[in-house]
Amino acid sequence: LAGLEPYTPERSSKDLLRRFCQVLVDYIAFGHFEVYNRISQGDERRTRVLQVAEEVYPKIAEVAEISVAFNDKYDTENHEQAMDQLDEDLSMLGVQLASRIELEDRVVKALLR
Repeated sequence: LAGLEPYTPERSSKDLLRRFCQVLVDYIAFGHFEVYNRISQGDERRTRVLQVAEEVYPKIAEVAEISVAFNDKYDTENHEQAMDQLDEDLSMLGVQLASRIELEDRVVKALLR
């Protein structure tokens, strides 16, 4: 997204940004509602899984909030004002998502043991 010209013959950057925001929200929601809800509702009984989830969940929740804020900023019809900040915002979001993925990997490893 960051390196795209404002409009290409096939798809506009606005369409790509909207699609990216949809996928981002789906990813954030899946982690929260499918994985962490199961753990928080007491369906998970393995101590190690619960320990890891408790350690990583605050940061994962923080990244979820950052992702939702990104979505709220760019998945609107009036996001044109913010487009000059897109490169910086995508970079920051990428760093945060990489951190979240590493934390999720810890949970998955605990689940697979």
